[in-house]
Amino acid sequence: MKNVVVCEKCGAENPVYRLTCKECNSFLRDRVNNIDFWKTFWKIFESPDKAFFTIIYAKNKNMVVPLIILAGIKTALVSLQIKTMITSANFGIDWLTFILSGMVFAVLLLVGYAYLITRLNKIFGLETRFKDNLAIYTYAFVPLIITLFLLLPVEFALFGEYWYLANPLSAEINPAAAHILLFIETVMLLWSFVLLITANYVQTKNTFYSVIVSLILCLILFGAPAIIYG
Repeated sequence: MKNVVVCEKCGAENPVYRLTCKECNSFLRDRVNNIDFWKTFWKIFESPDKAFFTIIYAKNKNMVVPLIILAGIKTALVSLQIKTMITSANFGIDWLTFILSGMVFAVLLLVGYAYLITRLNKIFGLETRFKDNLAIYTYAFVPLIITLFLLLPVEFALFGEYWYLANPLSAEINPAAAHILLFIETVMLLWSFVLLITANYVQTKNTFYSVIVSLILCLILFGAPAIIYG
C-alpha cells in the first residue's frame, strides 16, 4: 500500500499526516491545531473523506474520549439486541453492570484495534499514527451515537426493557413502531460501517483492505454478547 503526500519543493514522499516535509521542512498543508467538533460533525455527513482528513491533520483530537465512551455504550446495546434476535432467548441482566462492562469492552477493543491496524499498516509499508486511527474510528460511529440520544428514549418509552428482550418480542407489542425503529437502527449501523471503510480508505487508498479491516472490527464489536453471555 502507498498513500503519500509529495513535497512540491523537493519531491520527497511524506506520510499523509505530516505538516512539514521530512526532508526540506517545507509546509505541506495548513496547520490544524484542534478539531472543530460541530463543523467536523456536519462534514462527516456532507463529505466524510474531508472530515477524516481534518481529524487526521488535527494536532489535538478533541472529543475522542466522550465519543468513544458513548460509542461503547451504544455498541453494547446493539450487540445485546443482535444476540437476542439470533437466539430468541432472554437473559438475566443487571443493566448497569452490562452497560459498564459492554462500554469498557468496546473502548478497549477500539483502542487495541487502532493500535493493531497501526502496526499492520506499517508491515504493509504504510506509515500511520495510532492516535489518528483511534480518532477516525471513533468519529465513524457518530451515526450510532446519534441513535443513542434520538432513538433510545423512544424505544424505551414504547417498549421498555422488552426492546432488548425476546419474550415478548418488541414486534409483538407494536409491530409498526418496532419495524420502523429497527429499520432506522439498521440504516445508521450500515452508515457507521461505510464511514469506517471511508476512514480506513483515506489512510490506505486500498478499498479491499479497508472493507476487510472494517468488517472484522464490526464483527468483533457486535459479537460481544457471544463472549459475555456465551
